[in-house]
Amino acid sequence: MGKTLNTHQAGAGIGLTADQLFRRETDLDIYRRLGKHPLDVGANFIARTARASLGLLEELRSKTGEPIPLAWEMSVPERLAAIEVYPAATLRAMNLPLVSYKKKSELKGRRKIMESLPGWFDLAEVHQAALDSADVLDAILCTLAGVQFCRGHCVPPRDLATAQKEGWIWG
Repeated sequence: MGKTLNTHQAGAGIGLTADQLFRRETDLDIYRRLGKHPLDVGANFIARTARASLGLLEELRSKTGEPIPLAWEMSVPERLAAIEVYPAATLRAMNLPLVSYKKKSELKGRRKIMESLPGWFDLAEVHQAALDSADVLDAILCTLAGVQFCRGHCVPPRDLATAQKEGWIWG
């Protein structure tokens, strides 16, 4: 999208499909492997969320005085590092239930996911919070994706240079 819009003139055609313009290689890979379309990073609310995430990373860098680079090699990083995660892809990649759980009324979906999580760490303290909040459950799924990344169980990008430019969803 950046390359296309950089040379675009107002009123001129773009010459790309919406998928070509808004979907990154990682989005296409998630769909090919897991049958799930991540939200388009360049579109409306997800773009704002992505921008907020970058702001949060910058704030963490400032407060810790530490660099927080994106991690590109699956292992336990020696220092702080960040990865991009899509909770729905984590559910699919780990063969966990793909159920609706985002709405406050979808307690049944959150319960089903929580009951099927592997016993990698003690979830007792956050169990009720995850049932009460999809955001807490998303945080748990992101943590599980981080564990999978550190264990080397994620699918790496085929084209590292493109991934380092566009980003990569690990899961």
